[in-house]
Amino acid sequence: MFEEPRFEFDAPHVVSKGVDRKTNEFIIVPHLLVCDAVIYLHHRLARAGNVASREACLKAAWRAMPVIRQVLDQNMGRSVFTYLTVTWLHIFQEFGCEYDRLQALQDLKRADVILRELKTLSRVLHEQSEYSPLASEFSFWALYLVFPHELHSIFIF
Repeated sequence: MFEEPRFEFDAPHVVSKGVDRKTNEFIIVPHLLVCDAVIYLHHRLARAGNVASREACLKAAWRAMPVIRQVLDQNMGRSVFTYLTVTWLHIFQEFGCEYDRLQALQDLKRADVILRELKTLSRVLHEQSEYSPLASEFSFWALYLVFPHELHSIFIF
């Protein structure tokens, strides 16, 4: 008889104690897609001036950054799901808008923190673009349309 899966409080749990603390692409993709979904849902309201939506977008972008750094540390940029280029571009766009906002407010200290994240995203986009011509073309032109003047100072390649 088929039994529906359910949570059982007494069920034994397996705790992975990996020595190298490496991740794989099957773990990171759902996490990044959830962060992208939050950004996608709140993006228009955030650009319209809704503070709660702007904060939701930034929170999702910040939650994605440790995973993106892990992708870079493990040299996984070329092997991850190609759609993540779109996700990384959405995160880049959110950080870019926040960077512009902080620059306008003359909050240079916080703007420098955002700039470091933009450079990290630039690195992962560059790594992906080396192996995917579509990602290369798409990422450059998408970013150029959003930040035509800032590309020379943000991109590391």
